[in-house]
Parts: sequence; structure tokens; C-alpha cells
Amino acid sequence: FFFFFFFFFFFSQFAGIFLGSLIIYVVYCIYTKHRPDGIEPRAIGASIISGIMWSIATMGAMVASQELGLSIGQPISANGAFLVNGLMSFFLYGEIKGRRNVILFISAGILNAISTVFLALA
Repeated sequence: FFFFFFFFFFFSQFAGIFLGSLIIYVVYCIYTKHRPDGIEPRAIGASIISGIMWSIATMGAMVASQELGLSIGQPISANGAFLVNGLMSFFLYGEIKGRRNVILFISAGILNAISTVFLALA
């Protein structure tokens, strides 16, 4: 029962998000006569992949909150998202530069990881 409930909930949520986004994009293309200004065609594939990643993370967060309880599952999910986003911005995009900023970022990441472990043990 648990699996089927989540499957139907996730499917309806993500199908609605995808269809809504698709409709908005089609309307935008019609409005601009299929010459969208500022939208790189390669970015569409990347946005679909990031949407799939976001959907998987959202499913994991909802299942974690269901299984662990809201007081533990929600903070762990939020901290995990912060760590993943921060690591991507540091390693993949190189947005954090300078010795002071790197030290602050590493310190924040370590504190975040420690708080996540304490929450999991609580």
C-alpha cells in the first residue's frame, strides 16, 4: 500500500509539473514565433536532466520524512541539498574563490555534516 500511494502521488505531481512547464514553453515559442530570445537549445536537455534529479531528491526527501519523522527527515533532507549544491558550486562551477571563502565554505560544510549526523542520531 505504501509504495502504491507514493507512486501515484509522485507520478501525478511530476507529470503535472512537466506538462505545465511544457505548455508554458510552447506558448512562449508561439509568442516569439519559434525564435526564443536568450534560450540556448542545449539548455533544454540540461534542464530536463536537472528536473529528473530534483524529482528523485524530492521523492527521497518525502520518503525520509515519512520513515524518520518530520523533525528528523526534513532537516536531513535540507542539509543534504545544501551540501550537494555547495559541492557542485565549488567543484563543478568553481564559484567559490579565494582562500578566505574556501575556508568559510569548508567550515560551513563540516558544521552542516556534523549537524546532520547529530540529527540522525537523535
